[in-house]
Amino acid sequence: MRYIISCILFISGNSVSEEQLFGSWKVNSLVYEGVTISFANTTNGSGSTLGVMCFSDSKECSPYLINGLTCDNDGKYPALVAVDNGLTSVNMECIHIEDRHLYSLPEEHLEYLISMNRYSVAFGVSDGKFKAAYFTLNGSAKAVIAARGIIDSAAEKNTKAKTKNYEDTYL
Repeated sequence: MRYIISCILFISGNSVSEEQLFGSWKVNSLVYEGVTISFANTTNGSGSTLGVMCFSDSKECSPYLINGLTCDNDGKYPALVAVDNGLTSVNMECIHIEDRHLYSLPEEHLEYLISMNRYSVAFGVSDGKFKAAYFTLNGSAKAVIAARGIIDSAAEKNTKAKTKNYEDTYL
């Protein structure tokens, strides 16, 4: 549920941080119910977005794709992913957010996003046709590091605040 709420806030443009640029990737963040959520993403020429969301409470980052295709909420959809050193088949979970459909990528694809130069996704749509999205990963590693840095700083501040509150109360 937190994942869906953060996506809604992100898509709605409720960013609270100044945007940082790294190559073709941008980084920004917001705070929702005390949790800092950072985003690193890129949008290609056809309007598809590939990115990563990171959460300060869990210190986890999750890759995602928005490509304009419709899908059933919580549905699993097969796709082909190509990177510099080959291709693989994946199953992506669809999440509905307002009128958009977001695909959650497998966690291991985070490694592709920080270590490869290109990332391409092809979905079978109908009549033997595919919808493909192509992304440059120029700046992605620095963007993901910056997004992680945002949540690490937020988590550290939260820990210090809890420690200070403890000291004020019990010492």
